[in-house]
This record gives sequence, C-alpha cells and structure tokens, in this order.
Amino acid sequence: MRALSSYWPTAILALLLCVGCEQAPTSREEAAERTLLQDSWVADAKVCPVEFVPGKRMYPTENHCKGEGFSGCYLDCKRGGSSACYWLANEFQASHRGEFDSAANVLYQRSCRLGVVSGCTNRAAGLMSSDHESHDILACTAKTFLRTCELDDAWGCTMAAMQMSRGIGIEANPARALELLEKSCIDGEESEACLAARNIRDEIHKAMQGANTP
Repeated sequence: MRALSSYWPTAILALLLCVGCEQAPTSREEAAERTLLQDSWVADAKVCPVEFVPGKRMYPTENHCKGEGFSGCYLDCKRGGSSACYWLANEFQASHRGEFDSAANVLYQRSCRLGVVSGCTNRAAGLMSSDHESHDILACTAKTFLRTCELDDAWGCTMAAMQMSRGIGIEANPARALELLEKSCIDGEESEACLAARNIRDEIHKAMQGANTP
C-alpha cells in the first residue's frame, strides 16, 4: 500500500487548530488600529508606569519588527511577547507619524507590564511629552525614571537627573542628579542617553558655579 502524503493531513490539522485565529495585520495602520482596540492595554496605558516596573531589568531581544516583521510582532505581542510589544512600539515611534503615537504609548506600557524596563522609561517619556505642565504627570514620570534608573536603565537615569536637576515634578537636588548621571553611560559613551547626560551635567555644573559666584 502506498504511504499517504503527510501534506494534506498536516494542512488540515493546521486549519482546524487555527479556526478562529486572528489574522496578522497587513499594514502598520491596521496594526495601530488593532492595538488601540485592545481595551485592557489602553486602560493600562492610563496608569503611571512606575506601578508596572518589574523587580529586575529585562532586556528586549533582537528586533524582529522591522520591515514586514511588524505583522508577526503584533500577534506575538498579543500572545504576551514583551520584546515584540517593545519593538513594535519602537517602530511606530520611529515612523515619526503622529497617528501612531497613541499606539506606541500603549505598546510601551504593555511591554513595561510584561517586564521590559526600557518600555516603562519610554512610556513615562511619552507622558511627559504629552503634558509637561501637569504636576501629577511630572511627579509620575520622576518616580518612574528614578525606579528604572535603579534597574540600570540608561535613559531612566538621564531623564531622572534632568527632572531632579531642574526641580520638575520632584524636589531639586543637583548633587543627587549628578550621581544619577554616573549610570547614564551604561550602554556606551556614544549612546544617546550618555550624550544627553553630558549636556545635563554641563548645565548642572554651570548652575552650581553661578550660584557660588559672589
């Protein structure tokens, strides 16, 4: 008796297992729209990120969301893939298209809740960008940046130092801000967080010198 081909049984099994499966989005616009239809994700994005900062730092894995990878990343994120959520948010943000900002913020918060510390930092930065005058929001971002800095997130340290050096949402403490900046170059001397930290450090030193000048 001739052996049956495995193709059709395998194909039928895959079809049966995938009845009701969500199909991958075919465009970034669709991926963003579906993101914003996830009520629980949107609700979480309204909470201060410090509430979701994990107990230890988790690094996102390699970015597989570039180019056409975005469609698979959306489904992976929905299944609980923290790195997929983080990198899809990053792709949306990097597009510099305002209509993607809300989806990026929701995804950064989801990645934060799933354990990616940098996602917490980025969500706080998004909050600060959306409203840099609200005391409640600035207090929230300061707490979040301080917490992510404790977990060695370079941008968390840079942003925390910036707020602390200027007394934004937190009591001004230039000396403590300088200490925080010592961790801003964890990812390298030429990293963006480190370069920004140098400018903040110079600003603090100038302010201190001015205060000590009769």
